[in-house]
Amino acid sequence: MYGWFDLNTPNVFYNTALFDALDRTRRGENAELFDQMFLGLNLNPNVRGCEPANPTALCGPVNGTTQRGSQHLRLSTTFRDALANGDFVTAANSLNYYNGIGSGPAGAVLGVGGERGNVLRRANKGFNVPGGTAIAGAPVVPAGLFPENWISANPQFNQASYWTNSGKSNYHSLQIQGTVRPTHGLSLQSTYIWSRSLETPLVGSALGSGLNTVPSFTDPTDRDKDYALSPNHVTHDIRTFGTFELPLGPGKLLFNNSSGVVARLIEGWQTSFIINASTGHPPASQPLT
Repeated sequence: MYGWFDLNTPNVFYNTALFDALDRTRRGENAELFDQMFLGLNLNPNVRGCEPANPTALCGPVNGTTQRGSQHLRLSTTFRDALANGDFVTAANSLNYYNGIGSGPAGAVLGVGGERGNVLRRANKGFNVPGGTAIAGAPVVPAGLFPENWISANPQFNQASYWTNSGKSNYHSLQIQGTVRPTHGLSLQSTYIWSRSLETPLVGSALGSGLNTVPSFTDPTDRDKDYALSPNHVTHDIRTFGTFELPLGPGKLLFNNSSGVVARLIEGWQTSFIINASTGHPPASQPLT
């Protein structure tokens, strides 16, 4: 099961400081880390509610006191949905691509649209002065606090694909088959299969052959967390086929006294049948239970 995954998947689960800051922000708390990251930027121009003590005032640049970075994140249309849903991977990816729309002493974050690490690069170089911030009363942002690869391993690349045998699958089944030999004109064979098809899906396929693919692994370093029922899984499957000789002709239920040409024409007629029944496929991305 040859496929790939992106080494630039946002590092959330192993970046304790970032995960904690996102978690606290989601709970309604204020994390100093986001004060440092967004210092001097206004993530919500022309929006009200960034300052709890003055909720009717327009949002201003983050200063770490009256204007907190966490509150700006909670109000920002770029981040609020991912935060509310606990989707920290998406939130971290948005942080990584954020190019700034704010105003304040530093203006917008400099950088090319879509380039990774812009906010991190800005904090890394300090605010206003190379060695760190010089805003009175604001949190200190020492140079080097946020390296450019703090969220993604290779910020210079849009995607860094690692090709490998990234998926696996297995199949277990119990098969029971029964046969009824011709009895009173009836013969049939029926097979029942109870099965379980499981897989760690592919993120991509080298051949693009339509194999089960997902946008990304939940955690590329622990791909077994995505181990689940495969899309072609069917728990119960019954397949039956048989024949039935119609009771017509000499010695049968109907026309049992027939003979000659009539008997030859009506005897020996058979009908056949096929009955297949199975349970449905699991919904997409159904977790293993």
